[in-house]
Amino acid sequence: MPTNSYDLIVVGSDFAGLVAGTLCARRGMRVLLLDHDARPMTYALGSHQLPVEPLCLAGLSSPCAQRVLDELQLGHTLRRKQSAGSVPFQFATAAVRVNLSADEHVLAQELRRELPEAMYESPADATAEAAAQGDVSSASGDDESSSDEQSNSPLLALPAPMSVLEACERAAELSAQFDAAMSASDEFPPTGFWKRRELGKSAQRLSEDAESWWASASAHPAVAAMLSLPAVLGTGALPDDLGAASLARSFHLWRTGAAQLPESWETLCELLRERLTKASGETRAARAEAFTYRWGRINGVRLEGGEELGTSYVIAALPLAELLPLVGDKLPKRLLQCADEIEPAGYRYTWNLVVDGAGVPEGMSSPLLLCVDPSAPLAADNAMGVYLGAPDDEGHVIVTISSVCPMPPEGQPLERALAELRARMRERLDVVMPFLDEHIVVSHSPHDAAAPEGIHAAAASGLPIAPAAVWHSTLESAMGVSAVPTHVGIKNLAVASSQVLPRLGLEGDLAAAWSAAKQASEALGKKREYREVLANG
Repeated sequence: MPTNSYDLIVVGSDFAGLVAGTLCARRGMRVLLLDHDARPMTYALGSHQLPVEPLCLAGLSSPCAQRVLDELQLGHTLRRKQSAGSVPFQFATAAVRVNLSADEHVLAQELRRELPEAMYESPADATAEAAAQGDVSSASGDDESSSDEQSNSPLLALPAPMSVLEACERAAELSAQFDAAMSASDEFPPTGFWKRRELGKSAQRLSEDAESWWASASAHPAVAAMLSLPAVLGTGALPDDLGAASLARSFHLWRTGAAQLPESWETLCELLRERLTKASGETRAARAEAFTYRWGRINGVRLEGGEELGTSYVIAALPLAELLPLVGDKLPKRLLQCADEIEPAGYRYTWNLVVDGAGVPEGMSSPLLLCVDPSAPLAADNAMGVYLGAPDDEGHVIVTISSVCPMPPEGQPLERALAELRARMRERLDVVMPFLDEHIVVSHSPHDAAAPEGIHAAAASGLPIAPAAVWHSTLESAMGVSAVPTHVGIKNLAVASSQVLPRLGLEGDLAAAWSAAKQASEALGKKREYREVLANG
């Protein structure tokens, strides 16, 4: 016999589930958020509050994200709280540091200063600029001199290269195509044959255009790394699983705004929980044991200990591998197929430093995306994100470094792989912070069992915290960005997790949450209080 009953129970702690539950609560449903193995977002070391994972607010201007923020009335609050630098983000290699400004003229100046001329201009661009300055002869120049210049250029030696500025413009155009395709449907990824068919037409064109863009834009390794790092570090997929459309989308979203929040994920989740409780939603720290059914539909959740809660709908905010034990003995074929075709391919690793302000070089912006060797694969210590906090009263700055640790070889413990990655990251960080060792106050990773380094560091409790997974999927993908569908063959259940749109990062979580909330609203739409919500989309 259920001890309590709800319109919707969210099982799991993935961010998309929290957003979906908050949307449904604001629409008048009675919602329970069941924290199932919740991961803390921050942890304390002495007087320092450190993030478990950094957060970049790239993508909040997209239509998918904007409709969520508008309904939850979060846009103004986030703009007030976020800390935005003078440039969206920096890209650095061992020899180059570029401010990726949204202003094309500012970006052009950066590229002229930091990169060889051939890396941002094609021959046609150079001729056009010289002609505009009334010096066409110097642009065409002596045949022998021109030939020597071109032969010494690493970019011009490659077939049909695209200038960096043109590549950025084309990424913006591809992102606009992406917006149009996603906005054409009231949910993404789409459900139903006709919606998927309509999206397929746009997806085919986008895929062809994106592949053509990438073939030219990635002609030089440094340019390819610059265009790829936002997706590599900002989504839930490994580089090999990221298509050209996903790369263009992430790069454009980061370039047009990559602000940060104080205490990162903790601040964002707290804002959502506040809106959930104001709408009479509830949160409870308990672990689900199994779903209960009536006439083939979920009608409740049984907790560990035997307590039962009634519900009209469930949103699963957890990986499919954790969902399977809750479903019962009769597993739907669709659910089994999806679970078999997605698996962890690596883990997001976070390393926190507390440093004296003097240890942060002048001109270093946040976030900074670092690739020491652009010709090597963008993984592990060769693809790092560096995030700077605001100085505290003592002049200390929290520096958070993130990377992706590929799945270790069979037989090698993950702890060993993470420790080796951290050692290599420390060496590579010297490229952008050369005097760091002299200024470190505290050094620690929330994923390591080792004690924190630093004489001012207090013992931490509740550690280590498991790192978040990045996914490899062989499932059919909508526009090259989706993986697990929101509907997996269980009546009265939708999935809203990091596995739904892993190649879109934060924007994907918001889009998955919107779709799951829409399905829950439709399932409960026979009740009078939901008709207005459904009519308004």
